[in-house]
Amino acid sequence: MGKICLAISGGVDSTFAGSLLISKGFEVQGLFLQLFDDSKPDEAVSACEELNIKLHILDLREEFKTKVREYFANEYLSGRTPNPCIVCNRDIKFGLMLEYAINQGFDYLATGHYANKVKRDSRFTFRKMNHKQDQSYFLSLLSQEQISKAMFPLGNLEKSKVRELAAQKELVQAHKKDSLEICFIESDYRSYFKNQNITVPKGNFVDKSGLVLGEHDGIINYTVGQRRGLGVSYKEPLFVKEINPKTNEILLVTKKDLYEDKLIVKDINFLGIENIPDDLICTVFNRSQSKGEKVKVALKDDFVEATYIENRSISSPGQTAVFCDDDGYLLFSGVIT
Repeated sequence: MGKICLAISGGVDSTFAGSLLISKGFEVQGLFLQLFDDSKPDEAVSACEELNIKLHILDLREEFKTKVREYFANEYLSGRTPNPCIVCNRDIKFGLMLEYAINQGFDYLATGHYANKVKRDSRFTFRKMNHKQDQSYFLSLLSQEQISKAMFPLGNLEKSKVRELAAQKELVQAHKKDSLEICFIESDYRSYFKNQNITVPKGNFVDKSGLVLGEHDGIINYTVGQRRGLGVSYKEPLFVKEINPKTNEILLVTKKDLYEDKLIVKDINFLGIENIPDDLICTVFNRSQSKGEKVKVALKDDFVEATYIENRSISSPGQTAVFCDDDGYLLFSGVIT
C-alpha cells in the first residue's frame, strides 16, 4: 500500500487525514515541522498518540526564516504583495519536508490540504473544488515531481464534513479552532513589521500627473487596490494603483483608472499542460479569493500576456495567477509582474 509520511500539526485537518490513510491500510508516520523558536510539538504528539503512529520532528527554523519570512518582508519592501503560503508549500513543505520524507524511505508526503489532485494524460494537476476551503491556488507552484509524491486525503471534502466525520471517529481535534491564515502573523502584517523592527520612511501619495496628494506612512503599509486607511481627502474614493520603492511614492487613482486590460505573468509553472497553445482562452484567478475572469492568453518570450475578455481587473505584482480550463483543471500558474 505504501509508506506515508504525514505532515501533522495536531489540528483536525492533518489528524483526520492520517485517520483516513490508516483506515485504507497505509503505513503512516507523522512529521512535525518546527518553524519557530517557540513552536512546540505537543499537539502533534497528542494526535499521533491518538492515531497510534510514530512522530518525527524536523527543525526548519533557519530555512523558514530565509525562504519565507525574509521573502515576505522583502516583497513588501519592494512594493510587491507576497504569497508566503504558496512559497512555503513549494520550498518548505513540498521542498525540504518532502526531501526529508523521501530520504527516510517514505513513498509519499501527505498533508491536510483541501486539494483534489488528478492526473490527466501524463501530467499531474489539481481540479478546483466549488467551496471556500479549496486550496489548489496555494499549491499551484508545485512542480510535477513534487505533486507526484504528494497525497491529499481530504480530496473533495469540505471542512464541515471533515469536522463531522472526525467527531464520529471521536477524534479530540474535531472541534479544535482553525490555525492562523499566515502562521507567523498573529494579527496584522503591519504589526509584524513593527515587532521585527522593520521600518521605512514616509513618502508621498501622488496622482497620475505627479501632483502630491498627501503623505504615506511607508510603502510596507499599503497594497495595490487598497482604499481604506489612506488618509487623503478627494472628491472621489481613491485606490492604490502602484507602489514605487525607488521614488518612495504611491500612485493613487480613482476607480475607473484602477483596473487593467491585461495581466503580465512570469516564472510560468506548467501543470495540466506542458505548453501554451495559440489563442488559448481560459479563466485566471489572480488572487486566492478571486472569482475568476475569462482571458485570452499569449506566450511572449519569457512571460505570459493575458488579456481580459469581459471584465478588467486589478494587477497586484508579486501575487500568483492561476489559469484554469472550463472544468476547473489548473493549466499553469505564474507570478504577476
